[in-house]
Amino acid sequence: MSNEIKIQLEQNIKLESLLEELIDEQKETNRLLAELIQKDSTGKENFNHKEASAFLGISPATLYDMVSEKRIKCRKIGGKNLYHKDELERIIEDKK
Repeated sequence: MSNEIKIQLEQNIKLESLLEELIDEQKETNRLLAELIQKDSTGKENFNHKEASAFLGISPATLYDMVSEKRIKCRKIGGKNLYHKDELERIIEDKK
């Protein structure tokens, strides 16, 4: 076997190994994306007050008013209001 053929075989083996690594990395990326999508669709995501007001497209003061009027539910944890994404989406649907 000539040296050129040996070099070409070695390069092909290295390329095959790199492709397998890339495929494994892509599978892991796809798994993580699927996990994020699943997490998002279960409504487990929480927003702080600033994020929630931005999500709703209203001012933080308006959101405080809505909480005090009991038009929107939130949980107080460590003195901070937390809002479930499902609750925020309900408010958006109610506006339609």
